[in-house]
Amino acid sequence: AYLRLIQNPNDSVSLLRVINVPGRGIGQRSLSELSRWAKSLGVSEYRALQLVAEQKEDDAETRHPFNSRSRQVLVGFLNLMEEFIARSHKLNLVDLLDFVVKRSGYKEYILNGQDGEERWDNILELRTVAKQYSDLKPQESLAAFLEEAALVSGVDGLENGVNAVTLITLHQAK
Repeated sequence: AYLRLIQNPNDSVSLLRVINVPGRGIGQRSLSELSRWAKSLGVSEYRALQLVAEQKEDDAETRHPFNSRSRQVLVGFLNLMEEFIARSHKLNLVDLLDFVVKRSGYKEYILNGQDGEERWDNILELRTVAKQYSDLKPQESLAAFLEEAALVSGVDGLENGVNAVTLITLHQAK
């Protein structure tokens, strides 16, 4: 989900999946407030984070609903994501993946969790697949990788031999 968010910062589903993984002290209440406030402004959660970071104390019209501690943690996450996005324009896909895993603390998070070694092996396999995109420009490789991952995961869920009509999108069919 980090890579999807790097590719499209306005992907609210991906943002909400990674904003507190590994844990950053962002509670469910803060996430609910972020979503509610973003919706009231008609912007994505990512844009709402940017507004929180940019906001001056005297801007009462669009005043964010966060205390100073919550604001600090949310802005810290925003800064991390902006660093990832900036690096995505320069690094090849493997180096970007390595950077995200290291900088986010994801490796330690995975290894210290349930089935950590198995989950870490999955990350290493993902890294191996990412090497196939090393001949593309950084932004192109990330987009191609995510597109392929979406196609594979969409097809993986299909059961062979089920006597039913299967609908797929034109995107999946190509």
